[in-house]
Amino acid sequence: MKSIPPPVPATLACQDCGHANEVERVYCHNCGVKLDRSSLPAAAAPDTGDTRRRPPVNKLAPKSPWHPTKLLSEAFKILIYSCFAGALVQAVRPPPDVPELTEDAVLTAPMIVVDMQDAAAQPKPVRLVYTESQVNGYLKNAIRAKKENKSSLSSVTKFERIYARLNPGEVHMGVAQSVFGYALHAGIDMEPTFTLLKKDVEVLGGNFGRLHVPGPVMKYLRIVFSRVWTALEQDKKVLKEASRLTVEKGAVSVEFHTAR
Repeated sequence: MKSIPPPVPATLACQDCGHANEVERVYCHNCGVKLDRSSLPAAAAPDTGDTRRRPPVNKLAPKSPWHPTKLLSEAFKILIYSCFAGALVQAVRPPPDVPELTEDAVLTAPMIVVDMQDAAAQPKPVRLVYTESQVNGYLKNAIRAKKENKSSLSSVTKFERIYARLNPGEVHMGVAQSVFGYALHAGIDMEPTFTLLKKDVEVLGGNFGRLHVPGPVMKYLRIVFSRVWTALEQDKKVLKEASRLTVEKGAVSVEFHTAR
């Protein structure tokens, strides 16, 4: 009588991890070790002759595109781009503290540079005092005079206004320029030191629109205001002859020929 081969088991357990594998497998589906097929009938246990350990299937699978390291890198990029976009938006917004200027203040503004020239020519001490409104009216007229000389202005960027805010010991000079018709604001905060022995200005900080710029950085960005200093070149020359300049809240005083 022909012998009946033993039945083939439904699964083949891994001798390392105990995982139940299909009988057709040569290597464990879970850990990758070569299975012991000696318990199977000879017909169901083909010998491949390969004793090498194969990597587990889970290691052969492609990595997920949302790996934690990749997620962290993408989040960092988004944060950098968001900060840059936010800074750009703040830089193009007009600052909230631009001094108001009425037409009457412009029409009645004193000719400060002429007053200083006359005071410098006097043999006796002279003290000139101007309010913030008078200073801004004078600066507005100075820009109007520059606009009449079109050769000194760029066809792309044009002066709209120079203004000053006066606080105790500090002067904020702001400038509004139009670029292709859109007004952009920038400002610089300065602490003037004006005595007989020393005439200097320390940069405290500044702004582009509503974006604050610290002093050490603003020192390297003063070139942005080069056209402002050019427009006020005559005023700067006369101020060098002053013996003292005092800035108070909403007013400034300039003294000529006074003792130290």
